[in-house]
Amino acid sequence: MLDEQCKQRIITMEAELAQLLQGEFVVFVRDTVDAIPEAPGIYLIRDGETVVYCGSAQNLRLRVGREHYLGEQVRMGGSQFRGILNRKHPDLKDNEALTGYIEDHFTFSFIVKDPVKKRELKLFEKFCNSVLRPEFIEYGAIGKIWSSSHRQEYPISYRCEDCGGEFPSGRRRTGPKLCKDCITKRRREGGGTRQRPL
Repeated sequence: MLDEQCKQRIITMEAELAQLLQGEFVVFVRDTVDAIPEAPGIYLIRDGETVVYCGSAQNLRLRVGREHYLGEQVRMGGSQFRGILNRKHPDLKDNEALTGYIEDHFTFSFIVKDPVKKRELKLFEKFCNSVLRPEFIEYGAIGKIWSSSHRQEYPISYRCEDCGGEFPSGRRRTGPKLCKDCITKRRREGGGTRQRPL
């Protein structure tokens, strides 16, 4: 049985989620992104009428505008939204192509939650993700839920640095990008083949 405090939290979060969904969804362009406040809050990204991503940020303009829209790596890890989009559309080869695709296909909405404790913001984000089940979400209320089936659905492709051939990978890598044949060749020749997954 839920106590009164818990019931009140649910009612409050339901009302805030309704406010977020009923808010104006605007296109990703420089003017709308520059108008985002530098304040903490929650945001949604839609493709048409479908919510594909929900996130929280201590600085909405930095997260939604600079990281998701422009692709700047402001913090460690960069934009998860752009990473998923790139895996879904490997033909979008560079940052400019991704930004153009975002402008053409996605809209966003947000609500400011200021002042707010970081923990409370994250709990509200998890509530929104649990209710909305956005298509692009990799993390749920119980932790990482990115499965091998998603990796197959959104493969990452690399161009081999030795032979120039393209090869798929189920994960992002740092260091040299080498296909299996070139790894074997380098091992035979005594060269390094270090490839560390992120």
